Amino acid sequence: GKLGSPIECDRVHVSSGFFRSTEFGERGYWVYRFYQGPLGVRPTLAQFKPDFRRLNGNQTPAELEAARAAFIADFMSRPAFTAIYAGLTTAANAAQFIAKLEEKTGVTLPASNTTQPGQPPQFGRQELINKMASGEFTAAQTIRAFIEQKVVFDAFFFKAFVAMQYFGYLNRDPEDAGYNDWVDVMTNGRASAGIAPGDYRHLIHGFIYSLEYKGRFGPQQ
Repeated sequence: GKLGSPIECDRVHVSSGFFRSTEFGERGYWVYRFYQGPLGVRPTLAQFKPDFRRLNGNQTPAELEAARAAFIADFMSRPAFTAIYAGLTTAANAAQFIAKLEEKTGVTLPASNTTQPGQPPQFGRQELINKMASGEFTAAQTIRAFIEQKVVFDAFFFKAFVAMQYFGYLNRDPEDAGYNDWVDVMTNGRASAGIAPGDYRHLIHGFIYSLEYKGRFGPQQ
């Protein structure tokens, strides 16, 4: 923080740094999207933690890729997944597989797409179907490509951001009322309080200075 500014500025800055980091964006939020997307549900802390741990820590790019592939294979074998997608993961069912992914996620892939710098490969809807139908992509590669599309990334960013505040600061699952309110503030702002949409600093400050968080870690210096 600037000279003379209160210490909490530094704490909020460090926290916000994490939530805008690769660790959050490419690992935590990547895992989160498999739940909120293909399964259509927010992960619980108990579900999220072990999955996130698989990708966390110092891994080489090759190790991280292997961990991601292992996570996807495991995820696709779980009852919650097979209950929705049984019979749809073959090349012959590529169109139905994508349609079901879109239905559960609540998004429609764009007809055409351009990959911008820093993005994973972006595909048009039919293009992704064709890659799976031709056997170029396995179902696992297809679902990964799906959750890495910008339209899916954008759909859940604030929801994941808020959920991970509860996970990270309070070490518990969100209660619906508080969670929904924070998501609304992050998405739409709160004009009456002078809060702009996407004000992550306000959100983080709210969690760091909550009585619950202070109670977990004792008096804040």
